[in-house]
Amino acid sequence: MPPFSEEWEILLAYARDEAMRTGWLNIAPDHLMLAILRHRDNAACRLLVSSGIAPDACKDALDEAVFSPEPVPYAMRDSIFPNARTLAVLNIALLEASQCPALPPCALHLLAALLRTGNSRACAYLREHRLTLSAIRSLYPKTNGPETPVPDPKEIAEILAEQIRKTFPAAPAPDSFIS
Repeated sequence: MPPFSEEWEILLAYARDEAMRTGWLNIAPDHLMLAILRHRDNAACRLLVSSGIAPDACKDALDEAVFSPEPVPYAMRDSIFPNARTLAVLNIALLEASQCPALPPCALHLLAALLRTGNSRACAYLREHRLTLSAIRSLYPKTNGPETPVPDPKEIAEILAEQIRKTFPAAPAPDSFIS
C-alpha cells in the first residue's frame, strides 16, 4: 500500500475540525463524511455530484443529525481524536486502499468504508441516495499485474495505529480499539 496521501492527512485534520464545529468531543464517522464534503477537491465529492448527490444537501443533512449548539473550544483541539467506530471506518478504508495499490489511501476509500460500515447517518444518506460500493470502486485505478493478495488485518491495524499516533498524539493507543 502506498504511503498516506496529503489528502488523507487533510481529511483527518478536517474531521477533527468538523467534530469541534459540531460540538463533539471525539471524531465520529459522520465527521469523516463532513471532512470529505469540506475538502471538495477530491474524487469522492466528484462521484457524489455525478451520482446526483448535492454535497451541500448532504452536509446540511449531516449537520442536522450531529450538530450540537456549542462548538468545542480550540484549546481542546488536542484532546479530540477518533472514537472506536471511526477507527473501524478508517481500518476498512485502509483495507479498501490495499486493494488498489496504485492509489494511496484517499477520500474514495473513506467513502467506501463509510458505506460498508453502516453505522452512521452518512451511510444512511448515501444509501438513501442509491450510492453503491461498485460505483465507488469503479474509480479505483486498474492494475495490469497479478491480483493483490488480501492484506493481513494485523498489518493494516498497525499501519492505522501509526497514523493515529502521528496525527493525534494525545489519543489513547489505537491498538486497543482495533481487533
